[in-house]
This record gives sequence, structure tokens and C-alpha cells, in this order.
Amino acid sequence: MHALAAARAASRWFQAALGLRSEHDKDEYEMLMDGDDTVVQLHHWDVHHHPHLGDLTDLLRGNDLLRGNDVMWWFQMADFDVILRYGSRAGRRYRRLFL
Repeated sequence: MHALAAARAASRWFQAALGLRSEHDKDEYEMLMDGDDTVVQLHHWDVHHHPHLGDLTDLLRGNDLLRGNDVMWWFQMADFDVILRYGSRAGRRYRRLFL
């Protein structure tokens, strides 16, 4: 699950960039699917008062600047070129790196 300020906007980006399908389509929560597989869940920071989704000390002080920092996404897919095509349609440019 990824907590963020704009779940619906992020959902639209993931759908366009990765070709995912919305299963929930709400402002506060989204579940994005690839066929029958859940790929990512998006949750609005402030809905349902889940302080454990961020740094509790900063949240209690009203400082939300640290939300979302140091997040790394890992996607594993069978056909990387398909993802590049979806990303191009979403207006994104990618650079392929080989490690």
C-alpha cells in the first residue's frame, strides 16, 4: 500500500503508465489490478486517521513534509517493452538501464 495525498490522481497515472485497471476508484482508496492480480493499493494519507502510514512524531506536530520520502518502487514484469509503450502513451519518457 502506498499512502499519498492524491489517490485518484495517482490512480489515473498508474492506469495510463502501466495499463492497470481500477477496482475501487474512490478519492480515499484505490486498488489497481492487472487481470486478477492486485498490483498496488493507493490510500489517501488523512482518511481513516492512519498515523502509522507516516512519521507519527511529525504528524502530531502538524508537519507532513516528510510524507512519502525515501520510497522505492519495485516492479517486476514479463515484458518491459509493453510497460515502455504504456508510459509513452501517458507522456512519460524512460531510459533503460542495465545493472
